[in-house]
Formats: sequence, C-alpha cells, structure tokens
Amino acid sequence: MLIILSPGLVSLGAFAKVFPRWTVLASRFVTRFNGLQVWAADLVASAKFYGQFLGLELDDEPHQHAGNEALHYDVAWGDFTSGDYMLFHLAQAKPGQHTTGAQIGITVEDVDAVHQMAAQFGVTVLERPHDGEWGRNALYEDPDGNIVSVTTA
Repeated sequence: MLIILSPGLVSLGAFAKVFPRWTVLASRFVTRFNGLQVWAADLVASAKFYGQFLGLELDDEPHQHAGNEALHYDVAWGDFTSGDYMLFHLAQAKPGQHTTGAQIGITVEDVDAVHQMAAQFGVTVLERPHDGEWGRNALYEDPDGNIVSVTTA
C-alpha cells in the first residue's frame, strides 16, 4: 500500500508505527486526494453496483456535458471551496479502453448489512465480512473486475 501524507497533517513516524506495511511518502504539494474516476465497460451494470448495491446516490440517468462528453455519473461529498471535498466520477469507457486494475476502499456504516445484499445484486464476493486491521471488512469485485474494499471502522 502507498499513502501520501502532507507535512504537519500527521506525524510520519507515528503513522509508520501504526501501519508498518504501508509506504509513507511526504509531499510538499499534495495535501489530499479529492477525486476518483472509474471507467466502466458497462455503465448500467456499474451504476447498479455502485448505486444500488453500495448505496451511492447516483442520478436517475447518466449525463454528459461540454468538456466531458462521456456518459457519466458524479457523486460529491463536502465543500470544494474549503478543500474538504471528494468526487466519485463513474463514466462509460470507450470500446477497448482499460477499465480494470483499481482497488477502491470505502467506509460504510454496516458492512454486514451491505454484504447481505450481495447475492440479490449478483455481486462477486472475494472476501466475506471479517474483523481485520482496519475494522470490519469485506472485498467485492465490481462489474469490470476492480476490487472494492468495504469497511466499517
């Protein structure tokens, strides 16, 4: 695993003691990640996975606009002007475009409740909910084969 910390945000030494398997890099420039874009070969199937199974509040229909012609959904949390902001962008990939290989981590209120819906939505379960280093965790595969780690802290 790799994490980038901004100086002053967290003590690098303290972080390394708690998470010894992680590679910690300090950055003078990066203060936080503020977006994640996932390209989907089948946008309808991915919207079902991220929207209905995981519960992200996607619009009823995908949209497109000047500067972003790919059909897509956007979900945002926080306030962009304060810097406390995160954007999840789920977009239709072009034919032949690479859509796999990501590992995405999310936190939910109750991983066991999410897991109970996996069979109903035909979700591939890689690891059933279990207690681990980060809290209670389960692993799933999205329709494109990306690994999605779902955790209750």
